[in-house]
Amino acid sequence: MRFSEHELTAALTGAAKGVLAAQRKDVRRGRADIDTVWEEMDRYQRFQLLDGLGTQLLPVLTALPDVEVAPGTRPTFTDAQVRDTVEGLVDDGLARSAGRSRSRHGRHWCRPPSPTCRCARIPTDSPPPTTRRLAAVSAPHPTYEQLVELPAYVEQPVPIAFEDANGHLNVRHYTGIASEGLDESLVAQGIPQMWPAQGHACFSAEHHLTYLSEMRTGDRMSARVRLLGRSERAAHALVYLLDESHQRLSFVMEEIFLHIDMETRRTAPWPEDVAAALDAQIAEDEKLPWEPDVSGSMGLR
Repeated sequence: MRFSEHELTAALTGAAKGVLAAQRKDVRRGRADIDTVWEEMDRYQRFQLLDGLGTQLLPVLTALPDVEVAPGTRPTFTDAQVRDTVEGLVDDGLARSAGRSRSRHGRHWCRPPSPTCRCARIPTDSPPPTTRRLAAVSAPHPTYEQLVELPAYVEQPVPIAFEDANGHLNVRHYTGIASEGLDESLVAQGIPQMWPAQGHACFSAEHHLTYLSEMRTGDRMSARVRLLGRSERAAHALVYLLDESHQRLSFVMEEIFLHIDMETRRTAPWPEDVAAALDAQIAEDEKLPWEPDVSGSMGLR
């Protein structure tokens, strides 16, 4: 569907006001007018909200089907037309994401194997990747101020399509975004996202997930990674999702992941260059002035 620049701007502004109204308790309770609140925001605040929504809303608007519009009227669309357009864009985005992250994203150890699981499971005759459980520690979660010093990965706004019926980022997407952040961070250790093309891959083996605060559509987020250790065939990491809009820690994912020889599809020792790069990053992360907030539910063999 073709829209004028003015129509696109009006649509984006209207959506931004809707998001803002949902976030503001005083607007929801009728104690403040959304147009007044919008005008009281400075230009940068409005830009942050519009920028977060624009990459999600504008592709939907331009992908809507052409409809007949009588002179002097506005185009209207059925719920089915809007839903089909959004679902088509989401499916395309997920397909592209899966193509970029085939090195590790989405693979996990299924216990017991599920007949409906479409992940690339490790053969069931492979030995479990971990046999030792670390004792739980009492270290608190690091603060936003501590984590923001680490490199940022997968910086993006929360997409509208990832919101669930509760009006916030759905739980499954926290894990997916954190996994993409870990994938991105491992490139510096010699693990490219298309590593399988070189005969290697990383498969997830265990996760422990902690949800600390909700994120809603338009909130800016980023991932931060701390490597904890490695063994001959596995590595242990913490991934943090930060809510940049509210400057707080939102989600923690602790993970064990494995090096896989793609010819045999079984665990194998890390290549020497990757092992050295992992060791260097682990040593660097050990210098951080805060203790890792591990769950105690997993560990390296």
